[in-house]
Amino acid sequence: MPDEPLVGKVVGDYEVLREVGRGGMGVVYEAHERSLQRTVALKVLPSNISADISFAKRFEREARFAASLSHPNIVSIYAVGKHEDVRYIAMEYIKGKTLTTLIREAGRLSVGRALEITLQAADALKAAHRVGMVHRDIKPDNIMIDEFGRVKVMDFGLARGIHSATQLTAEGAVLGTPRYMSPEQCEGLKPDQRSDIYSLGIVLFEMLSGRTPYGADTPLALMRQIVELPLPSLQEISADVPPQVCSIVYRMTAKRPEDRYDNADAVCEDIRVHLEGIRTSSPSGQDHLTDVITPSPQRTPTPVAAPWVSQPLSRRALFGLALAAAIVIVAGGCGGDTPGRSPCMTRPCRPSPRPLRRRGRRNRNRPARSRSRPLPSRVTSSRAP
Repeated sequence: MPDEPLVGKVVGDYEVLREVGRGGMGVVYEAHERSLQRTVALKVLPSNISADISFAKRFEREARFAASLSHPNIVSIYAVGKHEDVRYIAMEYIKGKTLTTLIREAGRLSVGRALEITLQAADALKAAHRVGMVHRDIKPDNIMIDEFGRVKVMDFGLARGIHSATQLTAEGAVLGTPRYMSPEQCEGLKPDQRSDIYSLGIVLFEMLSGRTPYGADTPLALMRQIVELPLPSLQEISADVPPQVCSIVYRMTAKRPEDRYDNADAVCEDIRVHLEGIRTSSPSGQDHLTDVITPSPQRTPTPVAAPWVSQPLSRRALFGLALAAAIVIVAGGCGGDTPGRSPCMTRPCRPSPRPLRRRGRRNRNRPARSRSRPLPSRVTSSRAP
């Protein structure tokens, strides 16, 4: 029954609606949970794996480990169960697309968007590593981007506790997707949290370049390239990637685990620093900020115009204002002391920088009459022979 199409059937409390994807750990369906009236993703274990007791235990362990995590960047697990011969996990249904689809549609992502996705995925790994869990299969197919642009890491089917004494895989067995596996995984060695960092670095390389760094015809030849060949130069493939971002990729994907970041916290710290640099850079750097949230500019209050200038003035109003201004200027510029009579009708107007203090007192700023007009006696004496 597990290999039969389940669309339209009822599995436990779930009515299967449609198939949404297949992977190495099972088939994923969109289903309706009748008790809580909500849409869920129902992951069903294939029959060839379900018959193996060790793989069935690992399937159940996936649910226990993932259900113990509560993080906005990790897919939530609702329930795990068995209906007849079908083993299933009910989990959060994500409306969006996988990172694989996003890369296929875009070719390659902008620097800002790639770093933002890597930051959220690393934040999810940080939460898992803190409880001693390694994902072991980080790849674009296991990274969902929901309708709000939020990253969701899913499928902890290959996860296992770092400190767990239970060994469900044989020594030297290889688990994971070859293109994103770390060198130590290819050699059958025990992976740790730095293995997840390597796989995430390969995902970042693919987002920035549009392709994976290694390619071969067979999985064995591919794993040999991962172990022996150096990582291709990212700047030669994508010249617009800044050297600082290339350094982050190279450190995440170092061959030796001791040469990589020690933990996901350090990865997040370096990425945040560079993202902040992009946000505050020149306008040319804003091209890398596609779909990255930037702080909105502060609003400045709009000045309110005075009511007398808020509307255009008519010609009559302008003429009245000009006439009033002329009257004020003339009145203010003419001095006089005769009540009820215009001073300009008795003597010429002389602008005075300072008004007279007292009537009859000579204005100090006004030159004396004797200096400007000679006495008549002097004029008569000058004409005498």
